[in-house]
Amino acid sequence: MRVALFLMQRGHYVRLGFDGGRYDISYFPGVDPLESAGAPPAGPRQPIKVEVKWDRRAGETGRLYFEVRNTRQNKPSGLASSNADLWCQVIGEDGRKALMIPVVWLLGWVRAGGESGRFSKLRTGGKDSNSEGYLVPLKDLLAEPKAKQVVLPTPQEFFGG
Repeated sequence: MRVALFLMQRGHYVRLGFDGGRYDISYFPGVDPLESAGAPPAGPRQPIKVEVKWDRRAGETGRLYFEVRNTRQNKPSGLASSNADLWCQVIGEDGRKALMIPVVWLLGWVRAGGESGRFSKLRTGGKDSNSEGYLVPLKDLLAEPKAKQVVLPTPQEFFGG
């Protein structure tokens, strides 16, 4: 919800929900043409799809986990299967900060770091575990110009309550 509020603060028309379970939010840049006080629409616009993940432990560990493979089905998953345009990684237990990153760039960056040995490959443990991915130092991602860190509003801040 906070990611949607962040996008709405910037004048975007936001739609929550899943498209076949493939992404979480879509937004149209600018204001919804139906609510633009009678101004003519600027022409057809394509929605920007956003996948939202929340890594509650990243704030304390200083690392993010990016899933790229389902080991049980032996096929791409997580970041490697996303059809979203933007990846939004909410960081920390309080959910106040997030990174907004183009998916195509992020996937290439994570894979290159994994192949070079810069990032640790990890297979999640547990009884029903089927995830493989990379642990990425948060500081490394924050140093990249393509990764924009944002502060997410609370509903009270957004609605003025």
